[in-house]
Amino acid sequence: MSKEDIKQKAMDLWDSIPLRDLINTAPVEKTLFLAYISICAPTIYFIAVAYGYIEQASNQNHAILNSTYTALFLLICVAHILILCHAIARGKRLLRLGASQVRADALWYLVAMSWVIFSLSTTYLVGTYYSDGMLLLLLGFTISLPLQRAKPLSIAFGSAFVFFILLTISDLSGVFPAGALFANIPYENGQPWAPWHAARLIMGFSTFILAFVASQTIAAWRRRELAFREASNTDGLTLLSNRTYFLECSNLAFQNANRRTDALACIMLDLDFFKRINDTYGHHAGDRVLIAVAKVLKQNAREYDEVCRLGGEEFAILMPATTIDVATQVASRIRKRLEDNLIEVDGQSVKITTSIGVACYPDIDIYGIEDLLKKADLALYEAKRRGRNKVVIAGETDYSKFKTA
Repeated sequence: MSKEDIKQKAMDLWDSIPLRDLINTAPVEKTLFLAYISICAPTIYFIAVAYGYIEQASNQNHAILNSTYTALFLLICVAHILILCHAIARGKRLLRLGASQVRADALWYLVAMSWVIFSLSTTYLVGTYYSDGMLLLLLGFTISLPLQRAKPLSIAFGSAFVFFILLTISDLSGVFPAGALFANIPYENGQPWAPWHAARLIMGFSTFILAFVASQTIAAWRRRELAFREASNTDGLTLLSNRTYFLECSNLAFQNANRRTDALACIMLDLDFFKRINDTYGHHAGDRVLIAVAKVLKQNAREYDEVCRLGGEEFAILMPATTIDVATQVASRIRKRLEDNLIEVDGQSVKITTSIGVACYPDIDIYGIEDLLKKADLALYEAKRRGRNKVVIAGETDYSKFKTA
């Protein structure tokens, strides 16, 4: 496997990660996030190493280490609260300037999640009572993220932060031994505190419920995102790909064909005298014709071909790893099927024909996907100029030289 293939596989994997869309909308935030992680990583390591000596340390050293850890942990929490408030304020400014909701929320999503992940990993390393609470908070964030609502999440974030501060103060001051509720710490008689078992049971049950709700929410979110993505990439009438998505696929297909030295064919077709159908039978008849044409195109295209409605009565088919001869055969078959296909509209049979242009890469004067589409489009209009209901193949040396199939 070549270096280019490995790079392409890595890019394909990165493109399949939804979080990539969130991060790439905010390059500055991505830089800050990576810098933050690079700072937190040694901090976590320092805390873990420090607590590695707790079991061998005296009670006095234990208290010193515990106080140091608590102070450092709360300092990081305060920093996160300030950064989060700044991120939310900046998001509101971006919204006022016309930015998208995803772009506005990108920074505070990353800040909030980084704080929870940092807290969770740190507390599990050192074995403090924060760990279970952080796990619940992490699941809460997981549930809330798909909702994309900053206000409820910021309220939950702040409430949990205040709760952990009060819990820490009460535990360190001896007012209420809260640590025993969340960690298996033996007391003087060598046994855990009596309510510990009930607290662990409640915490475990709550974690199970939140995990289930989180999994269901994430599944629903993914289905929703998939539906939104399909809707944004699909023509509403024919259910074919729309022009925007077709151009995206075309660019990617051309890059793959260029890298692998494969052929890439493009078929463009335009219905003949479509305006006459609308004027004679009405626009509802025109819609039925377009739907029927889309069905014929899908039936004659392969599974990995991209069939698109470019707009109006113009369609296109992108055919990866396809030579000009194979593409011409497909185009001729489509032309014949459409010519023989009578569409019933209000009790009358409507006959349609189509003019088709075919172009293929590699070819002279084709250096990008725009050149390939332009050549196919010119071949299409040459077919119309020659009397319509024809398939014309783009010439190899000159746009003005065509041959009729």
